[in-house]
Amino acid sequence: MKPWVLLNPNDFESMWWRKPDIVDIEKYQSDKYPKNILAYKIIQDANIGGHYWYFSTWFFNDPNRYNSTIFSWLFNKELTDMKEGDVVHLTDYPDIKFTVYYCKFASQSQYQVNFCKILERI
Repeated sequence: MKPWVLLNPNDFESMWWRKPDIVDIEKYQSDKYPKNILAYKIIQDANIGGHYWYFSTWFFNDPNRYNSTIFSWLFNKELTDMKEGDVVHLTDYPDIKFTVYYCKFASQSQYQVNFCKILERI
């Protein structure tokens, strides 16, 4: 199973979206490039000054999960406007495209699906 599908955005005990999961130190130390991104799991949050996003990133041939907090949006479509099945791309790299999926554990009734998305590389 794809590891990004199993991460629960409602797991406030572990808060996995704030820390990486490094299981292979050699892969961790290698250079990371946008062209090698396999998938993202993105959770939107808000603070007093505006919006920010928690990005979990996986790269091809790398078992590690890398986490970062992003303050400037990176895609051609806003997270809350993305619907399951949409195809989106990185704004600075229009040839790097992803299919959008809703987070498995996100609640439809609480509109969590608007604020948690999985993007898998096409």
